[in-house]
Amino acid sequence: MIISPAKLSDFEYMSTHEIGYFYGGMLRGWAKKPEQIIVTVVNRLAWLTKKMERTPSDGTASCAHWYLDHIDAHVPLPPQHGVFTDAYIDRLQQALDAHEARIGYPVSAGWFGRVVGDDETRIRWVLYGPPMRTEGAWGSPSMATPDGKLLSVISYYCWRSGLNN
Repeated sequence: MIISPAKLSDFEYMSTHEIGYFYGGMLRGWAKKPEQIIVTVVNRLAWLTKKMERTPSDGTASCAHWYLDHIDAHVPLPPQHGVFTDAYIDRLQQALDAHEARIGYPVSAGWFGRVVGDDETRIRWVLYGPPMRTEGAWGSPSMATPDGKLLSVISYYCWRSGLNN
C-alpha cells in the first residue's frame, strides 16, 4: 500500500497533502492498482470535504454532488475498501447537507457534469485519474479548450494536484 491504513483514515493528513505527494510528484499514468485508486479517491474526497466545510460554495457543492453520484458506478474498487471511503463519503454528504440547509435550496451536480461531459475517460480521470500539470510550456491545456476549463474548475473548486500548484 502506498500509505498505511491509519494515514488513509486520517482526514487531516489526507486533506492537507496533494495527490502528487503520495506518488512523489511523479504519477505518470492512471492509478491502476486498488491501493493506488483508493489513495486517489480518498484524497479527492478529503479535499472536497475540506472545501465544503471551510469555504462552502455552490460550485464546490456541484462538484461534490457529481463526485458522489459517480463514485460507485465508475471507480473499480473492491467492496472491502468501503472501510476507508464510507467515512469520507458520509462526512462530505453532511457538509453538502449543511450547505444546502444554509442557503435554502438544493445544489445540482449538473453544472459540474456539463464541464466534465459524458466521455467515460474524462469521468474516470476526474474520479481517480492522474494529476494534470497546471503550468509550464508542456502539458498545460489552453483555457479555451474543454480540458483547460475542466482543469481550472477542478483547481478552484475541488482539489490541488500537487504537481505544480
